[in-house]
Amino acid sequence: MICGTRARTWTSWCPAWPTTPGRRQTPAQGWTIAHQIAHLAWTDGQSLLAVTDPDAFAREVANAMTSLDTYVDEAAEQGAALPPPELLARWRSSRAQLAAALTAQPPGARFPWYGTAMSTASVLPVA
Repeated sequence: MICGTRARTWTSWCPAWPTTPGRRQTPAQGWTIAHQIAHLAWTDGQSLLAVTDPDAFAREVANAMTSLDTYVDEAAEQGAALPPPELLARWRSSRAQLAAALTAQPPGARFPWYGTAMSTASVLPVA
């Protein structure tokens, strides 16, 4: 989605923000590129929580169950509202933290998730 869009262009804020690359629509109805990046950052953050604090993650899952139909979209909307440089920094940071946390895990480790437990390979962020 952001192929061909230089990072500097995507993260530049300007008065025409709704027409900047981060605000372009994607095939996911109602989601812009910023929503997609926010979702990746959120997923990495939730994965990090599952790996490092399973009890806190269990509480997050319980919270998700109260608004199952809107939970993921709300998180994406909150992230997409951030200034682009902050959103990209959040995504890069959560991805790096998750990769580091997974490196410390034993082979074959499994982690809680919103459905079934996930393996390290399933949780590992794509570089």
